[in-house]
Amino acid sequence: MQNKMKTGIWIDFDKAYIIELDKNKEGIKKIDSNIEHFHLHGGSRSKMAYGPQDNVSESKLLARNQQQQKSFYKTVINQINAKANIVVFGPAEAKVNLKKAILNVQAFKDKNIPVEACDSMTENQMKAWVRNYTP
Repeated sequence: MQNKMKTGIWIDFDKAYIIELDKNKEGIKKIDSNIEHFHLHGGSRSKMAYGPQDNVSESKLLARNQQQQKSFYKTVINQINAKANIVVFGPAEAKVNLKKAILNVQAFKDKNIPVEACDSMTENQMKAWVRNYTP
């Protein structure tokens, strides 16, 4: 990475950590996602014996979840510097979705943003990972 400033984003669907390394300064920010985790259950029975079961609107829950994800990604993107070298890492598919969201922002359109798979880490491990990362 030729620029001195590095930004690493560790993300899953519960939280994101933004690790910023600039010369001798290190900073880390934690952002909670507030994404609800839905567990669909069957509908409810009517009062009539053997009556029809009400449907659970899966499409409404899915749309709500997608809106919450978009809001989360937007919050993360607003916290990063467009001039920094960025790497996105984490365990789930949230890292891939975040990269797509970042590249949809005009300031980041032409950036090369690598995505790496990583398990859960402590904050110090995240800082070390970003510090030692080379594409």
